[in-house]
Amino acid sequence: ILVSVPVMTSLPFLMWSAEGYVKSILFSMTRFAYVEQSVGVVLFGSGGILSRLPMLLGCGLVYLLAWRGILGRYTSSMLSMLVFGLLTPVFFVQYMVWIIALILLTPCDMFMRRLARNAEV
Repeated sequence: ILVSVPVMTSLPFLMWSAEGYVKSILFSMTRFAYVEQSVGVVLFGSGGILSRLPMLLGCGLVYLLAWRGILGRYTSSMLSMLVFGLLTPVFFVQYMVWIIALILLTPCDMFMRRLARNAEV
């Protein structure tokens, strides 16, 4: 059921142009940086898959920890945006705005875990 909503909303775009749809989703991770303005470009360069590897590995690790239930929803959202925002080849200020907003939500995970622990007792 959880996957059905994204699949259903993606179907018209996949039918119209599957290649264009996939490229539009991957664009943020694959575009070339013409100006060295992000941490990822400075540390790993701006070209090729090897420069994207730290971002892909970082996002994969966050997704794995969230899938296993080690990270809460707000913490995993903040960490995935942090990894993406710092290691993406092109830096936009709105990435930091999202990160700040998600940092403010991360204490909710601790509160929700405490509530769940108290409910078990």
